[in-house]
Amino acid sequence: MLVAREKLLHETGKGALHDPPVLEANEFPLFSHIVVHQNSVLLSDTLQESAWRTFEGHDTVRSWLCVPLVAANETLGVLSIGHSQPNALTEEHLRLGKSLAIPAAAAIQNARLYERAAIYGSELEKRLYDVDAAERALQLAEGDRRLSEEKFHKVFRSSPLPFSITTVDEGRFVDVNPAFELRYGYSRAELIGRTVHELRIWEDPSDRNLMITQLERGGPIRNVITRLRTKSGDIMLTAYSADWIQFDGHICVFAVSQDVLHNEPSRRN
Repeated sequence: MLVAREKLLHETGKGALHDPPVLEANEFPLFSHIVVHQNSVLLSDTLQESAWRTFEGHDTVRSWLCVPLVAANETLGVLSIGHSQPNALTEEHLRLGKSLAIPAAAAIQNARLYERAAIYGSELEKRLYDVDAAERALQLAEGDRRLSEEKFHKVFRSSPLPFSITTVDEGRFVDVNPAFELRYGYSRAELIGRTVHELRIWEDPSDRNLMITQLERGGPIRNVITRLRTKSGDIMLTAYSADWIQFDGHICVFAVSQDVLHNEPSRRN
């Protein structure tokens, strides 16, 4: 928790601000009461409170109140108000402090959400770029069955999205890119020559049969949601795109798979 620097009113203009104190909640019972239990505190006279003596550096504060800033059941900070005279702060001040704490907590929470949204927006922009790269690769397959081998392999190897090439009938792996190895946990050597059925990659094999049927009806397939299994047994919710490709003289299935946003992997036996 960040603590704002503070200065007593009568010290204004007397030099630089001092660094704020570092407080451990378990060593300062009042803060534990406020931060952990989210309860407000009003001390009419700090000299009469034994717990206040553990709060070093605030001997001049005689009347004090503190209100937790809470949003979504999380303590985001505290609103602390002190006065040099005892009994200067009353229940009315505490009520006003609580009313101020509500919009203050909301403002902090909104600022955090805005910051997270900016991060997610950046990630989404990168993901869209990756998807666009996959789309361009698929367009190559659609537009020219006699692909420039050099150009295709450059896109295939460098893409951050998992690419795979399998035979139509058996689903036998002909080639995969490094991103595919990373996502599914298999090395290229473990995949080439083996079928998707042997490795049980499709949680529901009928999903692949449906994909082949859709391709035969004219394809290509774009962002079909399915569930694919990694080497470790995790089931990954996946957006799947595919099209025909001529590879080494044979018609194969060229597929692109990517995580569905906010996907949580689950373990299946």
